[in-house]
Amino acid sequence: MKDTRPVVSAYTDIAHFGVLDSSIGAKKATPDHVRSVLGLNGEMVARDVFINGMLLESDPVSAVLGSTDTPASGTAQMSRVIAPYSGAVTKVWFVITGTVGSGLSGTGGNGIGLYATDGTRLAWADCTTAFTGSGIISASLDVTVNLVAGTEYRLVLVSTGTTRATYRCASQGFAINAGITGVARFSTKSSQTLTTTLSMTGWSASTAHRIWIGLSA
Repeated sequence: MKDTRPVVSAYTDIAHFGVLDSSIGAKKATPDHVRSVLGLNGEMVARDVFINGMLLESDPVSAVLGSTDTPASGTAQMSRVIAPYSGAVTKVWFVITGTVGSGLSGTGGNGIGLYATDGTRLAWADCTTAFTGSGIISASLDVTVNLVAGTEYRLVLVSTGTTRATYRCASQGFAINAGITGVARFSTKSSQTLTTTLSMTGWSASTAHRIWIGLSA
């Protein structure tokens, strides 16, 4: 049976880790199906999930290049992301290179938060210690979150203290905020902590290199 449904419908099937779907002959979503429906970008996302285990990312792992960023103390970076797959996440991932963090302090001032679009904090990882490490690093979320495919989330990273770490980033997104009149796809805000409720006002659109963040089971 040929799959003639629109991409968004087929994408939902792929996004549920091969859940049986009678409308495509009760077959699991295969790598070939991913490629045929979503093309190269879809295949990149599938590799990140099925090989790297990343269920949600600020950017694909293959987009993490030699570019780096050392955020100003207390200045948060927020990325709008859409979950391509459903599944439970318990960890956050990032990459530190060169300078490591030291003298980090402040409640909610060093970590990564996962937020709903209304600013409700769904989970966060206290990275006060993790930000002082080097290499590919993971930290545990305070609670498990069950992501829903097709749902938008907000990923927020902030570091506060004497010396902030230098993070690996994705390529610079000069046009990443094109066509957006509301909350930017990528933005920053000074004097911010990972509060239980995050205000969506006062953020400034940014085209700087985005620090890579991944979430996994």
